[in-house]
Amino acid sequence: MAVALNGVETWIFDLDNTLYPVTKTLLADIDRHIGTFVAEFLGVDREEARRVQKQYFRDYGLTLKGLMVEHGLDPQTYIDHLSREDLYDMAPAPELAAVIARLPGRRIVYTNSSIGHTEMVLGRLGMIDLFEAVFDITAA
Repeated sequence: MAVALNGVETWIFDLDNTLYPVTKTLLADIDRHIGTFVAEFLGVDREEARRVQKQYFRDYGLTLKGLMVEHGLDPQTYIDHLSREDLYDMAPAPELAAVIARLPGRRIVYTNSSIGHTEMVLGRLGMIDLFEAVFDITAA
């Protein structure tokens, strides 16, 4: 059954695990970087940092949110720490980019990360010019 797309005015794409696959290796790398940040920020060992990291994730949905609420963390500090290019080993996705480029209407990316992360990922995927706006963690 064909679906008519002409009436769609706006498309919202979740970035992570939608526009690119989040692999186990990538998740482990991100988890390790978050743990390092938590340990350094709170001045605790890795074991305590992991406990806090996971507790805040459970309680707030994001470790970042827990650090903001419980410790007054400026989110930009966290975003700057995690915006590491070595975390994003991904290949261009020209077929997906071509399909998205043909969609009628506005195209927006939603992410619980930062605009910098989003731009880096979209650039690597070959999709940087396909989206009109990014709704990121700061906007949320």
